[in-house]
Amino acid sequence: MKIRFLALPLLLSACAALPAPNQPLSTAPGVAVWDGGQVAAKDAPITLATESPRARQVLAKQDFGYDIRYVAQILPVTVNGRAVQANAVTISGDRAYVAYNTAGEAASGAIQIVDIADGAHPRVLKEIRLDDMEVDSLYLDAGTLYFGGNANPDKYHFHAFIGKLDPNNVDAATILASVRGLRSYVTTAIARSGGKLVAAVGAKDGGLEILNDLLAETSFLPRGDVRDLVPIKKGVAGVAGSTDTPGAAPAMFTSDLVTITESKLPGAPGDYAKATIEVPDDKLAFLGLSGQGLRVVDLDQPTQSVFTLANPSSSGVATTNAVSTDNDLAFVANGEYGFRVLALGKAKDPVFATVAGYHQLTGTLYDNQQLSVNYLKFKGQFLFAAVGAGGVN
Repeated sequence: MKIRFLALPLLLSACAALPAPNQPLSTAPGVAVWDGGQVAAKDAPITLATESPRARQVLAKQDFGYDIRYVAQILPVTVNGRAVQANAVTISGDRAYVAYNTAGEAASGAIQIVDIADGAHPRVLKEIRLDDMEVDSLYLDAGTLYFGGNANPDKYHFHAFIGKLDPNNVDAATILASVRGLRSYVTTAIARSGGKLVAAVGAKDGGLEILNDLLAETSFLPRGDVRDLVPIKKGVAGVAGSTDTPGAAPAMFTSDLVTITESKLPGAPGDYAKATIEVPDDKLAFLGLSGQGLRVVDLDQPTQSVFTLANPSSSGVATTNAVSTDNDLAFVANGEYGFRVLALGKAKDPVFATVAGYHQLTGTLYDNQQLSVNYLKFKGQFLFAAVGAGGVN
């Protein structure tokens, strides 16, 4: 099997009457929809490096059984004259969606819609540029893409927000009209449970906003500093820290949208650091915990770790920013160290996971830059690695 390590080429839509190449397809105040996106083709094989002897359970390369190929790079989107940062990805079927935010006080962002039907030649379909909204979270549900983040309060009179769009009919005015302000400062994650949408907002005075399909709040569960959120059979599961949340401890939690049940995590993921959760089978939760590394727990016994993997160094530039898993593989984003690849067994196996190796995004293949993997998403045969101002690989 080949794993394609992604970024993407320019698409010109086959519409009868397109605007000039330097004009957006549609605009509304602060929102512009563009056709295509800038892409650099790569088409190069990736060889995993072997970790140091100190790394646990290193797997021999000949036992790995997969090939990884670097397909291309999506160059970062330019909004308000500056490159915004790739920070989140979701994949469904033959589409992928990429979110962009901004470092510092500015609040600009973007969303890209990517066609991955042809794995060897993926293409950017649409690019939504947002002057005063940065996008920190994405969630696709029944053909609707929900997005959230932090807005410029001088323009919108709120910080945290949620909006939605139809990926097959992307219109700037419709997108702008969908945006609703939420509590607190930023929308860090979105999920659906039953007939309700759930938006995690934080950090200070944060919690879970329970919303209807009009994106209006129906109830609120207080819990500051929720970093990530995923749907499970009986509600949602998430991971939270303690930043700007007096009395709280870092925790994994589940919620039936009426109450929140927490299980404390050893150590803090770090103030304002990335932390993620994936629950691929409604049983095991894969937690990317920043400075605390990778942890896999059983949802029924969350205080018992099935597997842990420390960060490859304590330098602070190799923290576990995210983990993503599908079938028998998991990928771990470790900043400037690159990404690690894990071969997975079963929860009751003597060895649940082995480190197949790692790949550092540096050298001539990456234009002699040292790229930091801030987020990644793996599904099927596709791996998207977001590297901030360097775009997406």
